[in-house]
Amino acid sequence: MGLICEELKLSERRACRVLGMSRTSCRYTSRRTVAPELLADLRQQAMERPRFGYRRLHVMLKCKGWRVNHKLVLRLLRENGWLVRRRQRKRLASVPRLEPDAPAAANEAWAMDFVHDQLADGRRFRCLGVMDRFTRECLAIDASRIEIEIERRGDVLRKLYSIE
Repeated sequence: MGLICEELKLSERRACRVLGMSRTSCRYTSRRTVAPELLADLRQQAMERPRFGYRRLHVMLKCKGWRVNHKLVLRLLRENGWLVRRRQRKRLASVPRLEPDAPAAANEAWAMDFVHDQLADGRRFRCLGVMDRFTRECLAIDASRIEIEIERRGDVLRKLYSIE
């Protein structure tokens, strides 16, 4: 606020009115102090057990008789740099994906996919689509309710193999 008052040569009252801010919140200074014994105890616990997070350290301080909020413990750990750092995830080497060989003739390679949907009355159904990858022709579409679909999937594939 002081910077705005100096730059624009405004009084504090007028600057607060322009910003829509109350003067009391502008003048507020925090008076909270942390007991040095608490800070020393927290540091000791954090150094003894470096993999403990703020939640477990908070429980340990409560067991020792300190009446502290878990948010205070988190803030103190952050401010002093005692917070447990998250372990970096091991990055796997990126392997380029190989494109499958394009089929040279019809019925050489098929693609299958399921599509799910739900009717207006709440019954669910699943459609199995089988497509020839060379001709892009749909060889079969079979719609069935999910409960009875397992046997029918085999029937559809048996029919297609018998056609060939």
